[in-house]
Amino acid sequence: MTNNNTKILDLTNRFPSWENIGENVSKCKTLDDVISKAGLDYTVEKKNLTVAGTDIIIPNKMVTVNSLTNHPFGVVSDKYQIVQNADAFDFVNYINGDLEFVKAGQTETGMVYIIAKLPDQYVIDDKFTPYVIFRNSFNGRYPIQAAICPLRIVCQNQFTMAFKNADNTVSIRHSRNAEVKMREAQEVLRQTANHMNTLSDMAEKYAVEKITDVQFADILNQFIPLNTEEMTPRQITGAETDRMNFMTAYNADDNANYRGTKWGVLNAFADFQTHRPSLRQTSKGDENRFMSVSFDPVAMYNFINIVNRAA
Repeated sequence: MTNNNTKILDLTNRFPSWENIGENVSKCKTLDDVISKAGLDYTVEKKNLTVAGTDIIIPNKMVTVNSLTNHPFGVVSDKYQIVQNADAFDFVNYINGDLEFVKAGQTETGMVYIIAKLPDQYVIDDKFTPYVIFRNSFNGRYPIQAAICPLRIVCQNQFTMAFKNADNTVSIRHSRNAEVKMREAQEVLRQTANHMNTLSDMAEKYAVEKITDVQFADILNQFIPLNTEEMTPRQITGAETDRMNFMTAYNADDNANYRGTKWGVLNAFADFQTHRPSLRQTSKGDENRFMSVSFDPVAMYNFINIVNRAA
């Protein structure tokens, strides 16, 4: 069952989730250059929050605004501490010269981000690039944080995963102390190395664990259920399209070496999540995809559980 809204997975033109967002800062060599080129060099202040049309101040609440344009970022507690972008990301200056800046910008939801990459590594026989996404905000929604997001180069699949001993996020404690900043930078590098080693170990393990056609069908049924008796026609179309796109990812040429294994199924999941077509191609849709694919390890964690149960 198909209709005009059906979106088919296009494997000929794949990019990471941040391809269509933010500013290209790949030629920037310093953090200051990145912040300036991406328009993140503004300052933020807190102002009293008042009842509309009056001078009545709302207690315990304030609004954060751009100091120059007065653009509001969000309502926060009067105790909320603003960390300017230059200060929030200053620890990045202490990361070694192997770090290369890629993209930077700010989402409509108020997340400020800088995307950078570290030198390529191999996971089994595939080249992966460890990307690190640094983020800040002024509305209290996003902490100062570094998220580790490995990218499989051949198909541009993002592997957003959290491991017991190698989480994919590092919380950053704001400090003006150079020693603290150095430790934060070293922790990002250490955690990235741990994450990539753990990913490699898991890939080697799963690449030799076989999946039968029956087990694959079971995985697909659990991941994308299709119950024509209980679903609306629109839901049926959506499920059928998702299942077809997942099968396309699983049967892709770049997954041929791993098809029939758990690692092949996980590759297909990463491909499906990273490149799943949207019904509406908008800037907000691109940002939502970037945030969900890059910062939500729960999705892949749940899928791994499905794979392990079926096999």
